[in-house]
Amino acid sequence: MSQYTTLASWTLAIVKALTRAGIDAVALLEESEIDLEDIKQHPEARIEITKMTQLWHLAEAATNNPAFGLAVGKCVNPLHFRALGMLIMSCKNLAEAFNKISEFYSAVSNTAEVRLDRTPDKIGFVIQPLEGVEVSTLAIDAFYSSIIELCDQVLNDRSFVASLELTRAQPEFSKPWKESFGEKVMFEAQQNCLWMHRQHLEDNQVLSNPMLAMHSESAVKAYIQSFETSPWSKKVLQIIQQELVTGEPSLNTVSQTLGISSKTLSRKLKDEGAKYRDLLEQKRKELSVLYLRESDLALTEVAYRLGFSDVSNFNRAFKRWFGETPTEHRTGSASQ
Repeated sequence: MSQYTTLASWTLAIVKALTRAGIDAVALLEESEIDLEDIKQHPEARIEITKMTQLWHLAEAATNNPAFGLAVGKCVNPLHFRALGMLIMSCKNLAEAFNKISEFYSAVSNTAEVRLDRTPDKIGFVIQPLEGVEVSTLAIDAFYSSIIELCDQVLNDRSFVASLELTRAQPEFSKPWKESFGEKVMFEAQQNCLWMHRQHLEDNQVLSNPMLAMHSESAVKAYIQSFETSPWSKKVLQIIQQELVTGEPSLNTVSQTLGISSKTLSRKLKDEGAKYRDLLEQKRKELSVLYLRESDLALTEVAYRLGFSDVSNFNRAFKRWFGETPTEHRTGSASQ
């Protein structure tokens, strides 16, 4: 089996949406070499991403509906996430739930890099398909749609959605996306990102069952470990982002957080073709553009959040990265 896979139980949501549309779902699954009866018996199994992408293509053609992914999202329930679904519904609030989804997204699919971007008033859920891996735009639509549906069950209110950015081409009719996510939907964007109002996510309670959350998280970790190991570079990037607000994190600080020596961590990163300093710079570059574009933070505050000792060091680094100053970049972004 390919190393890139998706949780099999998600196929059941596709089947349900196809059936609602009057389409013979079994025929499409067979054409994609997916066994429906096997999935029903083993919903925790994994399906190769090539087969899933083929199924998405066939479903879009059969329904003649480029927004079919949104329909699938409406058919998803927490059980389609398996143990991760139980973990989501037992978190203390939606902000924590999204942290868990980001941290354990590979339980659903290991075909994309997923992260949370934060500004003072918003949280952005970013899905970036891995280079060289074909992920259907319908699959991304379906995931975002399913998240909206699950949150709506808790809040009975979709005002927590601030905006949605999608890399997919501009559809002929954008109404289905605006009905699901609101008027602020941008197509042909640089990234896939669902932006949500931070206060809504932090203030609203979910089930808040610490014991169930603990057991569910253990189950999710065990499931993920059964089929893959998260790259060390990804773990390092996550810790760097957490530590930057208190200053530039050292290799030793990150290695201690991971429970290994700095020498061992360097060796593991080298095996993946990565270096710590490069990862630190990568994360700083990503966050610098995010803060300048999505917030009104003063440059001194941006520099602080990126772990720079002063704004002049930040200015020099930004000029080296992008060939312009932070002020020039912010002014240019605002005028576009």
